[in-house]
Amino acid sequence: MVFIIAAFFTFLLSPLYVFAQVEADVATAKEIQALHEADIMALPGVIGIGIGSREEGGMEFVVLVDKDVPMPELPI
Repeated sequence: MVFIIAAFFTFLLSPLYVFAQVEADVATAKEIQALHEADIMALPGVIGIGIGSREEGGMEFVVLVDKDVPMPELPI
């Protein structure tokens, strides 16, 4: 009976851990974005920058560009 209760609480707390990890990843991504946003926004054709989540897990930066301007050289 104790094992079942412990497993049940672990199951309930698991989404909270995942949410906390996602929050931490977003906070880190925002810090990195703040460091580089001005340089990226200064590139010709860039109209925005944001943060997205990847299907494989983790975060990614999204750079919005004007389709009528040649693709800028983005830093990797």
